Amino acid sequence: MQEATLAMFGLSTTDVGAILGLLTPLVVVPLGGITFSLRALRDQQIHGRRDMTRRIENTEAGVRRLDARAAAFERDYASKEDWLRESMLARKNIERLFEAVVRIEAARAPVTRPNPNKPDAILYEGTD
Repeated sequence: MQEATLAMFGLSTTDVGAILGLLTPLVVVPLGGITFSLRALRDQQIHGRRDMTRRIENTEAGVRRLDARAAAFERDYASKEDWLRESMLARKNIERLFEAVVRIEAARAPVTRPNPNKPDAILYEGTD
């Protein structure tokens, strides 16, 4: 069937080979150029994305440092009312902690039986 098609155009297999030999560079060279240009675009996008990511990370790190410095500044230069409020809150938390310790000590009531080795010592529950 291929021979019939070639005969219809009056071409032999050697003529078809010669035509393909001439047309191949016309297809391969632009295709190679397109391939290299697409590869260059891809590499450019990869490097641009890396650069943008690095800049964003540096900016975020700078914002975190600025936030920490602003918090330190606010802590160092707090107004008297803020300082008083925070100290009262700390005092309240210390009082709660003291009350919890007192409750724990109260739950650990002394046992009235004397220790034979130390007659004037008081024993606590859970200790010997």
